[in-house]
Amino acid sequence: MNKKYIYERAVLITYGLLFYFLLINFEKLLKGLGVLSSVFFPILLGVAFAFIFNIPMSFLEKKISKILNKISLKERTSFMIRRSVSLAIVIIVFISIAIITMNILIPQVVQSMYSIIEKIPTTIKELENFFRVNIKNTYLLEWIAMRLGQVDSNIVNILNNVAQAILNSIIDITFGVTTTILNSIIGIIIAIYILLDKEKLKSQLKLVIYRISNDKYSKMLTSILKLTYYKLRRYIGGQAIDATILFIMIFITMTIFKMPYTLLISSIIGVSAIVPIFGPFIGALISILIMFIGGYNNIGWFIVLVIVMQQIEGNIVYPIVVGSSIGLSSLNIIVAVIVFSSLFGILGIILGIPLFGVFCEILSKYIKKE
Repeated sequence: MNKKYIYERAVLITYGLLFYFLLINFEKLLKGLGVLSSVFFPILLGVAFAFIFNIPMSFLEKKISKILNKISLKERTSFMIRRSVSLAIVIIVFISIAIITMNILIPQVVQSMYSIIEKIPTTIKELENFFRVNIKNTYLLEWIAMRLGQVDSNIVNILNNVAQAILNSIIDITFGVTTTILNSIIGIIIAIYILLDKEKLKSQLKLVIYRISNDKYSKMLTSILKLTYYKLRRYIGGQAIDATILFIMIFITMTIFKMPYTLLISSIIGVSAIVPIFGPFIGALISILIMFIGGYNNIGWFIVLVIVMQQIEGNIVYPIVVGSSIGLSSLNIIVAVIVFSSLFGILGIILGIPLFGVFCEILSKYIKKE
């Protein structure tokens, strides 16, 4: 019997058994990964920062390089200037956005939410009066009044519990915020070291891959890593730009028409746009509910505004910014969102779709090759 045939079948059986073992111990695997991620969280955060920073940094390096080419500088000097300047710009912009978010956006959003919460009991009373006037069925009217009363009392209980929890946990909250800030600072420092020497780290990783496996599998693994990086970079960068543009569009339009809760609504719709297909619908429904509870009279105009802005974003902005970088059909995206969000939550939604795109592309190449 051919030795190559035996080797390939042995490898296939080994990987099959390994996959089966991971599948039956999936819950334990997730717990173990959770423990490891908490221990190495600052390092993982640094890698994540490096990945995100590298997207605008690479763009800036190319632009700065064109400017420096007009000046007669040594290659090493030119490299150090464009690398350090582009990294410094990205770090300064990131820190500025974080400071603006914490000092301006978050307080205004929280204030809007408190204003809406205060209006919930009044809105419930208005709904009850509306049903009393327009519904003649006594049993249905009593049932609606009972349900609205339950909602009202539940909201009051929830608000009381939240207030009590905040008072009891203020030390934990302070500690958590301090820990997050420290982890972020450490992560940024790690990201800076990674980005300053990213070519060397890339060559070292490639060397390790070629040392631990033969040429065939090394090339395959290298190509998979390149494809994964490309998909993640295009998807995350594209989705972030797309969501930012939608946020600005909604914010400016609502400001022009003098609608309430401008910052809160534009933030919700912008963030929800990060999730394909489901995100825009969820963001629109939440926004409409907030405007209704807040007592905004021209709900119809607001719905028209949201629909028009999302159509512009979906049909003009999204194809230009993101394009077909994911390589997935709408059905595949729905499956990826459902599966990965169930397993890994928000992180699953962000990373699951491009990773599923990588899997589908590799599978497609394998099938065509066969």
